[in-house]
Amino acid sequence: MSIYIAMSLYALSMSLSPGPVNLMALTSGINQGLPKSIPFVTGASVGFIALFFLVGIGFGQLTLLLPSLMVILKVSGIAFMLYVSYLLFNASSNVSLSSQYNTTFWQGAIMQWLNPKAWMASTAAVSAFELNIFANLVIFCGIYLVICFTCILAWAGAGNLLQHWLKQEQRMAIFNKTMAVVLALVAMTVLLI
Repeated sequence: MSIYIAMSLYALSMSLSPGPVNLMALTSGINQGLPKSIPFVTGASVGFIALFFLVGIGFGQLTLLLPSLMVILKVSGIAFMLYVSYLLFNASSNVSLSSQYNTTFWQGAIMQWLNPKAWMASTAAVSAFELNIFANLVIFCGIYLVICFTCILAWAGAGNLLQHWLKQEQRMAIFNKTMAVVLALVAMTVLLI
């Protein structure tokens, strides 16, 4: 039973900590509201679990054999984060015009696959929890899915709560531009890792 508690705490710490996906969920909650953010949250959760499962069954070994694959993923991830940052920077500052900034299921899923934090969390968990036993991997995937979804949803919910305060166009413009710059800085930080 204690291994499941350890798995849960690991999943909670990795899923709740700030990162590109959580920043996007927060921003989505502010710009679109919680209900319209659920596809992004679902995509990010499913995308991460798919990545986690594949790393668990050996896909991670492929990245060790082909280091250029990780370089391609890293560059793609940085490019995607910069693209999303650009969209956010230029998003409407009017909360009611959320159609100009939409997050989707596929954006959430793709963002996880291009997210270095997701790769590191997956690789570390596979080695730390001896997930070479298939049943352990499946159980951990189930635990992680619930916790990951809940944590990303909490970030989107926090954004939804901030909507009221950001109803002034000036505040929303400052927030969107600030989050765009933060996301771009995260992308640049990943470049240096």
